Amino acid sequence: MSTEKLRWKPIKYDEKDVEQLKRLLRLPTIAARLLAARGLAEPQQAHLFLDVRLSQLSDPFEITHVQEAVDRIERAIEQHEKIVIFGDYDVDGITSVALMVSALRYFGGDVYYCIPRRFEEGYGLSQMVVERAYETGTPSLAIALDCGTNSLEQIAWMRNKGTDIIVVDHHRITREGTAEHILVNPNAYGGIEQKKFGIFCTAGLVFKCVHGLLKMRRKKNDQKAEEFVMRKQLDLVAMATIADVMPLLGENRVLVKYGLKELQNPWRLGTKAIMTQAELDGDKPLVAVDLSFRVCPRINASGRIADASAPVEMFLTDDYAKASSIATSLAKMNVERQRIESEITEEASHIVETQYADRNSVVLFSDHWHTGVIGIVAGKLMQRYRKPCV
Repeated sequence: MSTEKLRWKPIKYDEKDVEQLKRLLRLPTIAARLLAARGLAEPQQAHLFLDVRLSQLSDPFEITHVQEAVDRIERAIEQHEKIVIFGDYDVDGITSVALMVSALRYFGGDVYYCIPRRFEEGYGLSQMVVERAYETGTPSLAIALDCGTNSLEQIAWMRNKGTDIIVVDHHRITREGTAEHILVNPNAYGGIEQKKFGIFCTAGLVFKCVHGLLKMRRKKNDQKAEEFVMRKQLDLVAMATIADVMPLLGENRVLVKYGLKELQNPWRLGTKAIMTQAELDGDKPLVAVDLSFRVCPRINASGRIADASAPVEMFLTDDYAKASSIATSLAKMNVERQRIESEITEEASHIVETQYADRNSVVLFSDHWHTGVIGIVAGKLMQRYRKPCV
């Protein structure tokens, strides 16, 4: 194991800024120094960081193509078109699908969803998962969540079938080319938009799209829109934001703060079930680490070793017994995932120490290693031996 020490690089800040923060915001010295060191030396900026309110959320239509996406979804609902939702099999993808499906069904949408099976269909908007979604007929509208930004061939295939496409995603563009679809992805447009909204995970962007839909429905005096509470959707957004390790800055701080409050007293039966299973249903205030260590791994476990549709169903069901049963199953899957991960980590560590101790990087392979957890193992080996690991 490497004994190399971490190289600390203290962040410089101006003591004048610290004194100003202390005086104007009445902060203790350590808090003022931490804010200044994190680039929050301007009092108004620091105040917004500390005093988080829902009123700080921006208009959803500020994000490029949210208006077009909402217009197309609105038309699909009003004309009773068939809508399919695609998503990834991690927490962000699962919660994004659950949020979008539940919202569109609430407003009368004819919606079904399709999550890829990791071992048979691969990652994201693969050709296999797209073709499976079309087995029951051709949808008029497809919405890809947390995937699709770089799926040019799959989008072209669906367009040739006569399907309109909306992609809501936060991944970077890695392929050149064009595809005829509506793309809601601040990281694809750069500039001020990326700086302001590029910190959102996909569930955060889905929240914005649903908010936009809600605003349109209210303009049309839809009574159901008056009864729909956006704040209550933040249970799923908080999970995704924390699981995807998005920076808790800007609007993300708002989404997570109020999401944790919703998780404290969940209304969604699936959320209630998994919080109870994780023994987080008490009166103690929740913090981000409660989700990252005790809730999110259970949701992820399904996609790693089984079918990620299970947690989506857990969040969508109105039957608590069913939700509780799925939550119990997810907990068992997570224990199994931990066992598999531990065994592979120890086996891989032995190989590194006996065969590659003097190498600057490590590439390991075994026929019997579970593909659903090898990414986690690689990360652990990288931390343990302080060298790149594949």
